[in-house]
Amino acid sequence: MFHARSLVAVVRRGSVQNGPMPGPPEWFEFASATPFAATEWLGLGPFSQPSKASESRLPKLAPTANTLWAALESIGVTGARLVTVLGWCGGEISRDGLAVEAPGADVADLEESIGRLVRAGLVMRTPSGGLTLPDDVRSSFASIGVSMADQNAITSEELGQICIVHGIVRAPTRKQERIDLLAERFADPEGRLRFVASLSEPAQQLLTRIADAAGPRVVDVASVGLPSSEYTLSRADTPRYAFVRDRRDIPDEVAPLAALTARGIVGLDAWEHNVWIWREAWPLLDRPLFTDWSSPPAPRVAAAAVDGLRLPPLVGLVDRALNHWEHSPPAVLKNGEPRLAKPVVRSTAKALGADEVTVGVVAGAALSLGLLLANVSQVSGRGRNRKVDRVWLPDPTMVAAWSAAPATARWLRLVNEWANPADPSGMHQLVANRHLVLWELGRLTLGEGWIDDEVAATWIEHRHHSIAVAAAVLECLRDLRSLGVVTASGPTALTELGRLALDDPKAVLGADLGGATTAVVQADETVVCPPDLDPDILVRLGRIARLESDAGARIFRLDDTLVTTAVQRGDTSEQILEFLAELSSVPLPDTVRRLVTDAAAQADRVRIVEASSVVVVSDPVDLVTACKLKSAKLTPVSETVAVSTLPAAKLREILDRKGLAPTVASTTDDGVSPRTAADDAAELEQRARQQREFAERHHHTGLAASARRLEDQAREARDLASKFAVRGPIAVTPALLERLRR
Repeated sequence: MFHARSLVAVVRRGSVQNGPMPGPPEWFEFASATPFAATEWLGLGPFSQPSKASESRLPKLAPTANTLWAALESIGVTGARLVTVLGWCGGEISRDGLAVEAPGADVADLEESIGRLVRAGLVMRTPSGGLTLPDDVRSSFASIGVSMADQNAITSEELGQICIVHGIVRAPTRKQERIDLLAERFADPEGRLRFVASLSEPAQQLLTRIADAAGPRVVDVASVGLPSSEYTLSRADTPRYAFVRDRRDIPDEVAPLAALTARGIVGLDAWEHNVWIWREAWPLLDRPLFTDWSSPPAPRVAAAAVDGLRLPPLVGLVDRALNHWEHSPPAVLKNGEPRLAKPVVRSTAKALGADEVTVGVVAGAALSLGLLLANVSQVSGRGRNRKVDRVWLPDPTMVAAWSAAPATARWLRLVNEWANPADPSGMHQLVANRHLVLWELGRLTLGEGWIDDEVAATWIEHRHHSIAVAAAVLECLRDLRSLGVVTASGPTALTELGRLALDDPKAVLGADLGGATTAVVQADETVVCPPDLDPDILVRLGRIARLESDAGARIFRLDDTLVTTAVQRGDTSEQILEFLAELSSVPLPDTVRRLVTDAAAQADRVRIVEASSVVVVSDPVDLVTACKLKSAKLTPVSETVAVSTLPAAKLREILDRKGLAPTVASTTDDGVSPRTAADDAAELEQRARQQREFAERHHHTGLAASARRLEDQAREARDLASKFAVRGPIAVTPALLERLRR
């Protein structure tokens, strides 16, 4: 998944894996230089186990093996190259040597990267202006690149064939002596130019391409224009035995490669499709490891309107989405992946009048929080032909607990679940990018934002290589807009509420997000709300009205479809009218009363009884309208009843598009209830009980420990309040580090 594999291998081979480096840097410097390492240490990263420790764990941050790995993987393109060059040069390089190895590098980018490495304790400055690696790290980097001396890299017999090509008839007996002799030939300044000139023009061009693409690492043959056929590539490899030395059947397309492998300049693994330049042969090129030290420009910033402490309209959308999925359950993917299919997200967005990105964020949070659970909808066949269909249904107990929480707490939990999903499986790099994006947004001055998101994404990718990916950064910024963490328009900056949530989540719950309790309900069915309208009132209004404008005063428009849905969920027209009357600072217009009354009456005009399916209407005109829809496949039984061969959920979608707004009723009073968190807890408790009984009978300590873990999971499943609580920091930010340092 990540690309700096040589760095990871170096760290794991070295002695740093046995403990902290000597002379560790101050924790604040290490954390600010390598924020992803701090994120992993705190237990928020995608590769760490969530820790029960609070933010007080950060001041104990030390450059251990895991944090060092995270630092190296996110130190940036320039930083990774500097560390690689230092390792290649034996752990130390002079100021002049660095100038040779980093041609054309941007001075500001180079100094900034060196500064980060020094603060992280990965590199030290020498008195003469050069750079050096700490002793333990230096020993770890001793084997950067592929050396002929590496175990199983090349055989002594193959080295003997290479010596013969170089005119060494009597090669030394020992393998290391043969390697040393070839290394002397490659490093000879007088013979270097003559040796390279003896290569054909195609071979010289191929060598340059491999050096540009691979540097000290291994590269895929396709990236340098070589064929991917194992058989064709094998014809260019160094012969393992002397009796196959004559190779006249080398295809023309790999002849330049054969010339390089025969002289011991390039190594080849035909079966893995890999090619590299031998470490001992690199002096032949007389060039630095990396020739491209270019860096993207830093994103320009401009003033951004952060709009004060305002609750985003996302919370109300969650309620509407859960209601929609209750009546139209989305299918669980065949591979069981906890996400909704793109067509489902698209159709939900259309039904709710929202954009697909926002619905995708809502769906991800609902699944991660357990608001949606997988339920068996149909079982067919037997044996190997047995087929089990599952759908996502809202958990009634979880939804009730969710609805009872304050609006600000719900929004904060959505943001936390986005940054730290309960199960990051399959999205590790995306979650890592989320934390890197939040860190860089936190570095911006309040009231300033990036003018161009694409420029910012490219810059973040360069700054936090190899974990950061520009495409993932752009996806994160789109999600954060939907969450209301960054500004909806204009320069991309943290909103005031978003910054408060990241720096101190507890402060959000006590923040004054508005105490106004009145708005203006107008005759044109719009509701003009003050900017400081109470968040809970705002969420309730969002269930029956659609947001039309969020600039300054918020303007909602009452929607008859949403009113109908609200009545189907249990509200009455009297309750809705009472709410609007209390909300409005002026008398409630008659047009609004009629809208609510008519929309509420629509809720029970058409009912679907889930059998084959049966449609029951109160007005025969509605049945005539429904039967005209060929896709509904309805057959009238009486003036108010018709049957269809379609499932109830599909039939509801068809009739809903016609504006009939049907409700789905169960055929029995005790129909199958959807799964709940209590059901999961009961299953976990039963498994724990079985394992504990077995462990006690057989004195099995491993099963006893497993039983305790299951019991803990069961308690967590029953503790609904804890699932919606944000106890610690959401992400590592500069403000959090500063607060802890003070």
